[in-house]
Order: sequence, then C-alpha cells, then structure tokens
Amino acid sequence: MKPIFAILAWTFFALPLLGKNIYVHHSVNIISNNTYYYNPPVGNPITTPILPGDRLVLLPDPNSTDNSRIHLQLNNVVGAPGLPIEIANPYNTVININPDHTYGIYLNNCKFIKINGNGVSTNKSDDRFYGIQIRIKKAGQSIKAEKGSSFIDVNRVWADVNPNIPDSLNSPAFLFKSNAICVDSVVYYSEKTFLMQDVFVRNCRISNASGEAIYIGETSKGNKTPCMIKTQIELSFNDYTGELIDIKKQTVNQSTNVIKPHYIDNVQIQNNIIEDCGWDAIQISRAHNFVVSHNEIYNYGTKDHDSHKSGIIIGEGASGDIFNNLIYRGSGWGIQARPSGNLRIFNNYLVESGHTGAWPKGKYHAAINTHTINLNKSFAYGANSIGEKTISIAHNLVVRPIDVGIRMNCDGCRSNGIPILQDQYEGVLIGNVVLQPIIKNTGLNVARIQSGADDNDMNNGYPLHRDYRKANLTYYNPADAKLQDISNSDPTKWDITPTKNSPLIDKAPIMPENNVPYEDFYGNIRPPYVPVKVSYFQGSGSAPDFGPVERIISHITEIPSLSPSSVRTSNKTNQF
Repeated sequence: MKPIFAILAWTFFALPLLGKNIYVHHSVNIISNNTYYYNPPVGNPITTPILPGDRLVLLPDPNSTDNSRIHLQLNNVVGAPGLPIEIANPYNTVININPDHTYGIYLNNCKFIKINGNGVSTNKSDDRFYGIQIRIKKAGQSIKAEKGSSFIDVNRVWADVNPNIPDSLNSPAFLFKSNAICVDSVVYYSEKTFLMQDVFVRNCRISNASGEAIYIGETSKGNKTPCMIKTQIELSFNDYTGELIDIKKQTVNQSTNVIKPHYIDNVQIQNNIIEDCGWDAIQISRAHNFVVSHNEIYNYGTKDHDSHKSGIIIGEGASGDIFNNLIYRGSGWGIQARPSGNLRIFNNYLVESGHTGAWPKGKYHAAINTHTINLNKSFAYGANSIGEKTISIAHNLVVRPIDVGIRMNCDGCRSNGIPILQDQYEGVLIGNVVLQPIIKNTGLNVARIQSGADDNDMNNGYPLHRDYRKANLTYYNPADAKLQDISNSDPTKWDITPTKNSPLIDKAPIMPENNVPYEDFYGNIRPPYVPVKVSYFQGSGSAPDFGPVERIISHITEIPSLSPSSVRTSNKTNQF
C-alpha cells in the first residue's frame, strides 16, 4: 500500500503530448479561442488552429540580449483530458518574459493548460533549471488564472519580482481563483456555479513577491452583489472531465444577494523554492484535497503585515495535507490554519518563525498554529459528515520559535465554558519536538506545546487522542535531543537525524489509524509499518522516533543521512 499522504490522483498531465509545435512570435501577446494569429510586417497573416495536445513555443525577441519577450494572454483556450495545451520555452533555451505590464502569463477562461519550463539544467540550484523565467516590473501577477480557468499545471517557472514595488501595490506572484460576478442577472464563478479543479504548482521558484508568493482560492466568505438577480443558474459538472452535465434555474426575489466564492478540488503545491516574499508564502482557501509538500520557504513576511505574514496559511473551507516542508525564518507564523475539514501537518521542519516580526505584548505567536471552526457554520467542499474531522499535528521539528512552538485551538468549541464541539473534531498532537523556544513577550501565559486557549484549558473542546505533554518533547538546550550534527549556526544546515543515544529514538506514540505519517522527511518508512523481516531500525523498532527524521540502521552499516539543506538538490524531493 502506498503511503497515505502520497496522493496518486488521476491527472491529465501524465500523458505524453502528441500535438504539433506552434511557434509564438515575440510580438504576439494575445491568443484567443484556440486560434494562433500573427500578422507579419511582410506577407500574409498566419492563422493556425490550436488543438488539444499542441505546444505553444514562446520565441524571444531576436534583438534582445537576454532571450526575452513580452507578456502573453490566453482567452478561451481549452485543451482536453490527457491532452493539455502546453506553453513552453524553446528546446534547450531559457526564455525570459520581461513584461512592462501587470502580468507575465494570463489565463482567461482557459482549461487543461500546462505551463512547462523545461530548463537547460537538471540541477535545481542552477538558475537554468527554470526554462521559463518571468521578471515582472510592475505591480501584478507573474502568472494569473481566473474567470473560469481550471486544470492548470505550472512546472519549472521562476518568477523573479521587482523588489521595489510600493507597499500600496502589493500583489501575489501566482494567483489562481475566479471572483464571483453577476452579469445580466446571472451569477458566474460562485460556490454553486463553478468548481475549479486540478491546480498544480511544482518545481517552481518565486523570489521577492510583493504580496503572497502563491495565492489559491478566495479568502472572503462572500460579497453582496449590487445587481438584481432574477434567475440564478446552477451548473453541475462531471468530476472526471469537468464537462457540464446539468443546468438548474432558481428564481431569486432579492435586490442583493451574498455570493459565496467557488471551491477548488485537488490542489498540489510541491517542490517549490520561495524566497523573500512580502506577505504569506503560500495561501490556500476553500480547497478540498490539497497537498503542500517538499517546499522550501526562506524569509517570509518581509513586510511584517499584521495579518499576512505566514509561511503557509490555510483559510476556511479547506482540507488536506501539509508535510515535508522546510520553513526558515519569517515575521509571523510558520504554518497557520483555519480548516473546515480534515487537516494533517507532519514531518515539517520550522526554524526561527516570528523572529523578524513585531509582536506587541499580549499578542501570542506560534510556529504552528491551528484554529478550527464550528462546522455548523462553515463546511469544506467534499468534507465528511460531522463527527469525522481530525486535526493532526505530528512529527514536526520546531527550532527557536519566538513564543509557542505548536498551538491547537478550536474557535467556538465552548459556550460559557461548556464544550460543544467534541463530536466535530478530534485533535491529534503526537511526536513533535520543540528545540530552544524563546519567550519574547514575557507578559504572555505561554507553553512550548499547547492545546486550547491557555495552560488552564488545554482541551478547550478537543477530544485529544492522548495527553499532549507525554506525546511531544521540548528541549531548551538543543544538545539534549542528541541529534547528529547541530554545530552550524544556521539550523537549516543541521543534520537532524537522531543519534543512537538520542532520547527521540523509538519513543514516539503510535498515531491513530488513518492519521499516521507512514514515512519520514526523506521517505523512509517508519515503524511499525516497516515490513517485519526488514530490521533496519535502531532499538526495538516497535515505535517511531520523535521528530521528522527516522534513524535508520542497516544490519551492515549506517545509511548516510541527509540534512534539510540538501533538499534543493536531492532527488528524493522530486517524487511527484
């Protein structure tokens, strides 16, 4: 059986492209309705139909010194399942999109699109790994997909944003969502009329984003439309093909209505490097079945905005997995989540979260912070019925948090001190390690690992799987954890593998069924799930180690361990 977090959903991107190459002239910046049109200075216009499986090869301006070209907008361009339309760089050539515009690549009502920068180099630390490089100069998005766009895959693109964009013009580097609108009394792109599907961002690099680096889904709960809605049309879609199945009409006798944003099904944000972003590095809302894994995030929330300074932030209406991410140094929370369904956070390595931000006395901070909400008020798309929601925070390593290492809280779980939501959520807080916590705000009543509002109300409505104090470890002196090598002043260069004398070995409680991370930070199977005949584990092997890395010993010699700093070049991270 595959590991529970290895999501192997069907995807149209897996099949080889069978179509033709269409070479997009450097002066062409708009392609519409599956037709490529170019009117050269001399000769007849060129009109070429774009079919599913075709490849749009972006050509540079021959007069440029850096293989650059202008921006590109696609309108109503649609591929097919198994045959996406690919936007690509020329073979063995890096293409630079240097737009004097508000976007680099804009997808307007496009479906089954793959933006694929096949780089010259196979080394992720080499800039030429990214075959498409977008260097946007103005406020705007490097890549934007909206107005009904769906089935979007972005791979090996580097978005390098102008770091001098004014704070008043902050914007995400990658933006994927459709704002609900009312046109001629018909609602489009709302919760009931549109479902975005399959949004993938993998093997990309984002530098100097003025706002969020990656922004997926609408964070608001809905807005009132200023128009009269006489007839609201509700559409039903085929989950497999995305095709329209049925149309239902509903008469609404109100002058204004709250239009709720659409949901997204199947989001994968994996193997990306995000550096020096002004706001949150990764933000996801109203997404079911999301995966955020194997990303490296450095120096997030540089503008220290009060509510936009997380490494990873999950908004309401979302459910999914966050695992095997390296999150280093930022102004706010390393991981913050307000899920409305199942959420699992495990095998993450968080270093110095909150260190660069302002935290007034009386305002707490946590490296990992979850706020679950009353499910009677907000449901995630596709979420199970009440009584089956679990928040699992397991096998994470938090180093030098500014206040609380890990905090679980349930908004609305109590009324006048009486628990009201025990049947809605289970809290699982197991196998985590916090090293060298720092109490910056001495006026706070803080714990290093905490469930509930404070130490006197640890449960706060959560039926915890077990007492968190026994299931997690805190060391004020990192040396007490006896890890392989923590001598470097930069914790991202530590080898966090437990030594043979480490108190972390074989001591972590077994996770409840369906909430267990079968693998560690590097994909090694944890006991007790390792096959019985394979005795690779130090000690009894009957229980996993605390933290994200499992110590592995062969019967002949020790298997070399990897440090988090090798994630950039390790082939182990390129598993999706």
